[in-house]
Amino acid sequence: MGLAVLPARLKDELTLLEKCLINEADINDYESLEKHKDWFEEIKNQEWTKDNVKDQLQYELTKVFVRVLEDAGVFKLDEKGKKYFIEFIEEAIEGEE
Repeated sequence: MGLAVLPARLKDELTLLEKCLINEADINDYESLEKHKDWFEEIKNQEWTKDNVKDQLQYELTKVFVRVLEDAGVFKLDEKGKKYFIEFIEEAIEGEE
């Protein structure tokens, strides 16, 4: 499985978020983190420590990235999306006959 290429600015923002999650900084002090506040509120009550913050934040970021990929898909991963995908495949097969 490959790696996602994230915007360069995100590296600095994630470093600041790490500090906020382990209570070494306040998210409200950083304008650049404004866009992450809702996400921060969702994850802040987990067990964050200096030892786990990098790995745990990467895990949380991965979950967000997966949701973005699911939302970007032509066929959603729900019953309606599966139905349309099957119809698409059936039409593609019929078109080759």
